[in-house]
Amino acid sequence: MNLFRMVPALYINTCLTLLCCLVVYVSGHAQTDERSEKQVAFEQMIADPASVDSVEAAFIYLYYIEELIHDDPDTGLVLYEQMAEFGKQIGNDDVIANGYASLAFLYKLQGDVTNQIKYGLKSLPYTGDPILLAHTLGDIGVGYLQQVQFDSARYYIDSAFVLGVALDSTWRSTFYMQKFQLLIRENKFHAALDILLRSIPFVPQDNVIRRAEIFVRFAQVYRQIGDLDKAIEYELKCLAISQDHNLSRTLATGNARLGELYYRKGLDSLAQVHFELAIPLAIKRKHESALLSAYSFLALLELKKGKTAAARRYVSKADSLFLLIPFKDNREDYYTARVRLFMAEGRFVEARHQLDNFLNYAHERNSKATKLKAYRELRALYTETENWRSANALADSIEDIQVYLTRADQKQLIYDLEAKYQTDLKNAEIARLKNETLINQLQIEKERRKIWALVGGLILALMAILGVAFAFRIKQRANQQLQRVNADLRKALDQNTMLMKEIHHRVKNNLQVVSSLLNLQGKFEKDAAVIQAINTGKERVHSISLLHKTLYDNQDLRSVRVRPYFTELIEHLVNSYLGPDNKLDLTQRIDNFLLDIDTLVPLGLIANELITNTFKYAFRENPEPALLFELTHEGSLITLAVRDNGPGLPINSLPRRSRSLGMQLIYSFAERLEADIRIENSDGCHVILQFESQHNSLQTRIA
Repeated sequence: MNLFRMVPALYINTCLTLLCCLVVYVSGHAQTDERSEKQVAFEQMIADPASVDSVEAAFIYLYYIEELIHDDPDTGLVLYEQMAEFGKQIGNDDVIANGYASLAFLYKLQGDVTNQIKYGLKSLPYTGDPILLAHTLGDIGVGYLQQVQFDSARYYIDSAFVLGVALDSTWRSTFYMQKFQLLIRENKFHAALDILLRSIPFVPQDNVIRRAEIFVRFAQVYRQIGDLDKAIEYELKCLAISQDHNLSRTLATGNARLGELYYRKGLDSLAQVHFELAIPLAIKRKHESALLSAYSFLALLELKKGKTAAARRYVSKADSLFLLIPFKDNREDYYTARVRLFMAEGRFVEARHQLDNFLNYAHERNSKATKLKAYRELRALYTETENWRSANALADSIEDIQVYLTRADQKQLIYDLEAKYQTDLKNAEIARLKNETLINQLQIEKERRKIWALVGGLILALMAILGVAFAFRIKQRANQQLQRVNADLRKALDQNTMLMKEIHHRVKNNLQVVSSLLNLQGKFEKDAAVIQAINTGKERVHSISLLHKTLYDNQDLRSVRVRPYFTELIEHLVNSYLGPDNKLDLTQRIDNFLLDIDTLVPLGLIANELITNTFKYAFRENPEPALLFELTHEGSLITLAVRDNGPGLPINSLPRRSRSLGMQLIYSFAERLEADIRIENSDGCHVILQFESQHNSLQTRIA
């Protein structure tokens, strides 16, 4: 998400805290020489916070923690909280919101609903991004739904639905699914199916997990109203998608749900097959909820066979999982298995205590279907203990719930709604087939016309070919002759280009020899003035040598890009006069355009003289030297400007009349370019040279 627009700030305390967290994490794991780029970037940011700006730092937080939480979610929780604190320190609401929202999401993955709600609520005051806001509201609502706080769940899910559906987002189907969960828990099955059908157009074709979830929700509606055949039909569709795309988690839950449906239809062998398929998949994905359901139903199947000991083993396995599951789903089957096991073993007091827990659970969930199951088990207990009065009293309550769940009008509305949806799908398919048929007919007619046009064209072409054949042969001979001439010209041009490159290369080498001779001569001289003159000459030779080196490297031998040429020239002069560890404050503003060699040679020598003079005279006793070099091209005007922060030229100095060779060269080359020179003394020396570019010298401007 494009959320981070921040101002850099000092956050040393946060960085030290995060460094401690990182050291704890690294010390608890095996040392390795191979570290991810994300980890290296995070460590560099911690070691040197000023090396990255706030935007980059925020993304490093998110990407590094995203990689880390797969192996160490606890450290991820610490770092997300530190990220929120980091956002507070720099005063950026988006970073705070993402830190808290990420915390809430991580707690959601761990099944910690209380902290999921806590940190989701913390993120809301800082959240400005509408998509993040909608997701956070929806997750808070689902959390409250799992805690059976329906008023709060309804408020947050409805708020997320209104906001999320209004957004043009690929996540829109998520908000429909959250609304569906709320409606199904409120026993509003018709409304739930309606919202489910409305979500389908917003599910991307490549989102196979969401498509599988759609079928699961269809099955959930039909299971609630007692139509097990329809529920099985949709669960099988979900299972087919999961198998095609190897969705192991969905395969685990899908097999567990199919086993339950087959069990309720009395198809025990099929039920056992699917439960046994679900168990290894659930263990692999650490899906405790699916495991609890499978163990509970396998216990019920063993009790049907009269195998109490085997049932007790499955219930024992379910007991070890029960407290690990923070959600309130899939517990009714566990309660049923325990009640029936206690009854089979004659432990009626414990069975009654378990039924009290079952009834409290049904009341908390506000689920009539769960309450119906609990009442049936309680009635079976009363019957087993010959408490006929209590058993008969429960009969009316059971019948009332059954009537509610299987109301003919409600079931018919659901069937009508799906039938309308299926009809719409068929009509859309018929319309699509009709359109395809019409398109095919038009295509056939088009192809027929093309064939007739082709036949006529072939006849005309045949007549034309006979007339053109002779002319073609003559033209072919002429073309062959022209190709031979062109080949000779290309060969001559290539040879000329290679020759020119060789000339530039030899000139560059010869100039380097001259520079080496000057350098060698300077070592034998004792007079400082002579040595300085030799060094100045050497720099002038290097300026011309650099130009020939650039031309040799170029494909175009007529012109040179000015930016790389002058950048390399300035870098060489700085290193020659000030050394690589200099403290020069250098500012360069160079437009990237092309100049031919006749213009660039004098311009380069002028720049060489101006910069050399600056190093000689402006920075002698200057502890903080600064140099500005500008070469710009506006319209047809080229401007060269060199400015330093030295003492400036003496008031009585007249550069044009100066006897120094350097100043004479500057004015001589300026006249060659027909350039105007202006020298200003204001906080240093400022030399400005301007001239009009000629058509034959200025080739092109590089954007």
